Amino acid sequence: MKRRDILGKGALGMGAVAVGASAGSMAVAQERVRWRMATPWPAGPLLIQAPRIMADRIRELTDGNFDIQVYQGGELVPALETLDAVQQGIAECGHGWGPYWIGKNPAFALDGGIPMGMNSRQHYAWFFNAGGKELLHELYERFNVIGWPAGNCDYQMGGFFREEINSLDDIQGLRIRIGGLGGEILSRMGASTQVIAGAEIFSALERGVVDAAEWVGPYDDEQLGLHEVAPYYYYPSWWEPGTPLSVYVNLDHWQALPDQYRSAFETAAREVNLLHMAMYDYENTKALERLREQGVELREFPTDVLEEAERIAEELFEEYAADYEDWNRIWSHYRDYQQRFRESFRTMAHSYSSFNYRDS
Repeated sequence: MKRRDILGKGALGMGAVAVGASAGSMAVAQERVRWRMATPWPAGPLLIQAPRIMADRIRELTDGNFDIQVYQGGELVPALETLDAVQQGIAECGHGWGPYWIGKNPAFALDGGIPMGMNSRQHYAWFFNAGGKELLHELYERFNVIGWPAGNCDYQMGGFFREEINSLDDIQGLRIRIGGLGGEILSRMGASTQVIAGAEIFSALERGVVDAAEWVGPYDDEQLGLHEVAPYYYYPSWWEPGTPLSVYVNLDHWQALPDQYRSAFETAAREVNLLHMAMYDYENTKALERLREQGVELREFPTDVLEEAERIAEELFEEYAADYEDWNRIWSHYRDYQQRFRESFRTMAHSYSSFNYRDS
């Protein structure tokens, strides 16, 4: 994806200009708006493509008058301070992943998927149709932001490991880079977990600061070179069964934005969900083939590891429900729909997949 030239670096700069409508534009006369989008993403992985695609599409829909400059992690603010930057107005908008912000409120995890939770299609059904959007927007607004899904890594891998994991006992003392609630669950299983920004993961794994590291999936992991320093590649990523990414906007700037630009922004966010997930499916397939050709050994997590992770996840979520009002309100609704989706997906999707992906 080639990034287009981006004009200006200012914040909310508006000056009325009349422009002729072109094919696909949303208005004849529009104001010029220049925004900055902070992200936690490094240059190589496909993660950074979601905000870039979105910014390109917004320019197309507004004849170039609504221009958003996308910044990599660390360019504008430190990678894991993206939401802070948006909240404070340092950047008008930002792109990221909900579980990165659980230090502010655990309920943010439900914005980006939780361990043993919904897959991507189920999450979108919950967010757009079942009332999830209203619940999460209520949470966002207390942090002076508003947000929507905008990109998706979908199913992920469980990461690269220096040593094999043959049973639950091998989790004891394991030092692993992992973000979100998966880290809390692995900690309760006996591992030592760290949150390390994407650009720093390779160095940590290479120097032995960690014994294992999860990042995204085959393409993005290959871009970081993790296969060069750890031979075992585990699956599935039970902590991220679906990985919707999000775009966040400072609420004051959103309210000042012309209605036509709001429409362009939301349209671009919806489109990038489909385009980004398709990009991942395509590139991950090729990357997994390359990794196997290079001698990477694929390993499935043992059943006792998955079962213990599931048990602890449920225990953790119940604890959060007792301790955090926001979590209890949103998760109760989320869990109800997860159960309902499970029945329909078991009937329609799982039955076919079980047959189609059987060993032959």
